[in-house]
Amino acid sequence: MGLVSRIIQSLEVTHEPNLTLTQELIANDDLLPVEPEKRTWRAYNYVAFWIADMFSINMWMVVSSMIQLGLSWWQAWICVWLGQGIATPFLVLNARPGAIFHVTFPIVNRTSFGIFGSLWCVFNRAAMAWCAVLPSQ
Repeated sequence: MGLVSRIIQSLEVTHEPNLTLTQELIANDDLLPVEPEKRTWRAYNYVAFWIADMFSINMWMVVSSMIQLGLSWWQAWICVWLGQGIATPFLVLNARPGAIFHVTFPIVNRTSFGIFGSLWCVFNRAAMAWCAVLPSQ
């Protein structure tokens, strides 16, 4: 077995034998609701995650761009809080199904976009995550 074949085999997710690609997309262990013993996040974890997001490099870049464009520090600060305040209700509404039913992001998207349409949302989320990593490099 060649090196490339071994690498591909090590990256494969275990699955039931003799299933088509469509059947694998419909159901696998990663798409099942999260089991109660694996639900380890508490309220403080969510608050800490939110604070870490607000004090990220991207947020500092946004604020510094506002200051460079002529806003004072307190005007930029108010703009950031206003932006976060406007975005927060939509983020909470987007996260609500996952928090209530303990399902992952792809499953929530399937309710709106279908099995194959939800792949676009997953790809888009991955691309946006990569764009968030780039400024910190």
